[in-house]
Amino acid sequence: MYIIKTHPYFNDEFKAGSSQSFVSSLTASDKKIAKKRNLKMIRRNFGLESYLKVLVLFSKSIHGKQKKEIENLFKNKDSLSLVPKSTIWQSALLLSTQNDTTAENYVLKKINEGMQVFGRMGINKFANDLAATRNRRLMDYIIDDFLMSDYKFWDIDYGHSDFGAAENILIQAVDSPVFDDSIKFADDEVKRIAYIRQWFRDNRNTYKMKP
Repeated sequence: MYIIKTHPYFNDEFKAGSSQSFVSSLTASDKKIAKKRNLKMIRRNFGLESYLKVLVLFSKSIHGKQKKEIENLFKNKDSLSLVPKSTIWQSALLLSTQNDTTAENYVLKKINEGMQVFGRMGINKFANDLAATRNRRLMDYIIDDFLMSDYKFWDIDYGHSDFGAAENILIQAVDSPVFDDSIKFADDEVKRIAYIRQWFRDNRNTYKMKP
């Protein structure tokens, strides 16, 4: 709360850093932040994008007026030239927490566009955002297109595996013991991967999201 209240008094450089660090440090357990008065202060002091990022965490607390505003922002995205693309992206994520099909389509479109630029590694750019939505359709996409994929890429500087990227997303979003249980195959990565994949095949229509 101290950071929220004192933010307007920081210089511009410190404002950007404090806003980013504040939002990234929040978890869904920080429920007092979701109070109307606090959200209003976050929007005023941190700006619309940070406000939307915070709402994604507390999407279950969104009331009708907030949702209507976000829907209008997203629906008018093509005509709102002064609104940053990152703000539109956050509005799409937020609507995806509400299972809005149009927003889900937009998110998937942007992900595929990103991968055309960055290759399969591009999914890592969206990992935390996707996990935060707890959206079943988006998680199914990660399961089908990445968890079940054997694609890998390695060079001297960095590496990527579709399975590893999917695991990083799903472990944040899906309420499952499978990732902890897979430690029994710590010495055999092939068996560990097969074990996790089989759990998701068996629980394809019944797996639950984390709170």
